[in-house]
Amino acid sequence: PRFVAGPEESIRQIHAAGGVAVLAHPMHLGAPDAAGMEKVIAWLKENGLDGMEVYYSTHTPEQTALCARLAKKLNLAPSGGSDFHGETGRDGRSVELGSGLGGSLSVGYEVLERLKECRQSRH
Repeated sequence: PRFVAGPEESIRQIHAAGGVAVLAHPMHLGAPDAAGMEKVIAWLKENGLDGMEVYYSTHTPEQTALCARLAKKLNLAPSGGSDFHGETGRDGRSVELGSGLGGSLSVGYEVLERLKECRQSRH
């Protein structure tokens, strides 16, 4: 068995290491609807969350829009992730580092700039 930290401890450790705490895969929180998802993410924000993954190669346009709205409403820095896990990716699908599943992901430089701002504001 391995140690699994809770959200508050994870955020604390990320900040202690000089990092920015970002929620990955918010669509996989298991919330029943957008309101439930917002409630969970708002709680995480109250406990120090800095950002959330908005741009993800398997998000539908509607999911990306929802995540972007929640990030803006909760004043969280948006982030993006290709979910790269090696050459074959998850489930044997090709996921390219930086461009996601089938090259479908494009994350603008302004996203990196906002994450840098979050990090600098902690020091």
